[in-house]
Amino acid sequence: MTATSDLDLIVVYDFDDEEPESDGKRPLYGAQYFARFTQRLISALTVQTNYGVLYQVDMRLRPSGRSGPLATHIDGFISYQEREAWTWEHMALTRARVVAASPGFAVRVESAIRDVLCRRRDAVAVAADVVEMRGAIAKEKGDADPWDLKYGAGGLIDVEFIAQYLQLVNAAAAPEILDVSTARVLDHAARGDILKPEDAEILRPAVRLYHSLTQILRLCLPGVFAPKTASSGVLGLLTRAADLPDFPALQAHLAEMECETRECFVRLLGARGEHAAAAEMLERVWEQASPETAHLTALRLAQLAHERLKTTGELTGTLLGSVELEGVVAPPIPVLAPVVSAISSARAP
Repeated sequence: MTATSDLDLIVVYDFDDEEPESDGKRPLYGAQYFARFTQRLISALTVQTNYGVLYQVDMRLRPSGRSGPLATHIDGFISYQEREAWTWEHMALTRARVVAASPGFAVRVESAIRDVLCRRRDAVAVAADVVEMRGAIAKEKGDADPWDLKYGAGGLIDVEFIAQYLQLVNAAAAPEILDVSTARVLDHAARGDILKPEDAEILRPAVRLYHSLTQILRLCLPGVFAPKTASSGVLGLLTRAADLPDFPALQAHLAEMECETRECFVRLLGARGEHAAAAEMLERVWEQASPETAHLTALRLAQLAHERLKTTGELTGTLLGSVELEGVVAPPIPVLAPVVSAISSARAP
């Protein structure tokens, strides 16, 4: 969890079939008892305090979502996960942890979750579902803002979806990959040779940086972060969290990290063509650059273009003219030509 995160809850229960009623003054059948218990739990967690709502609670991950009961009998939970749940629900289940239960019942629930996650799956089908889910989120939330660290292209959602995909398709043969922490999943996948070293070297630092920056932004700002209008104090906190000398360096580093993360997503899940995705990311980063970082961003984009797109065979081209951004002119950089070419190709019908 990060600051201001909501609580995604699933309430699972069991009771004695031979004595299905509660033992209070007004006995209730087990299902009714736990439904009312869950309603009171939600009310307690969402109570209004002098500082605002205690927590936002989201119950949509329960079996059948909004159309299902607030609390689910464990047999119904298992049956739903085995027969009806969608891939995205199993993706969410990789993050599930028991937060309150008797020791014996906790073991039953954890075992049920583990059994579902360790089923054999068609990797191609799962990848297609994950890519479709990522596209739906991008369409709903947008992914163009590089400082939207959760939903932006190459951001935290990309890393989390990669980790969840790796668990779903590998847990049957390598159950040790399962973990509720994205960072630890990537560690397990790297140690088990499930994730290539070059991808691990990108994704592990990325998830750490995104979490650090997100904590600061959520604690310091009530709304969207805009670098051009942010205070020097906030910019300084972000820079120190990334262990970089100044904010322009952080801008360039974040641009590179998001670009590389999106390329990992494309590579591992077979989304769009790698060069087209990289070109789109580079273009987006340049459009979002501020006057203070334009020159540095242009230079870094040139390096990224050379590294990512050199196989296109178009490095002999030249960038036509200089790039101007709000009065700041970046020098002509020949190796940006493949970026322009790839962008044009990606946009062609």
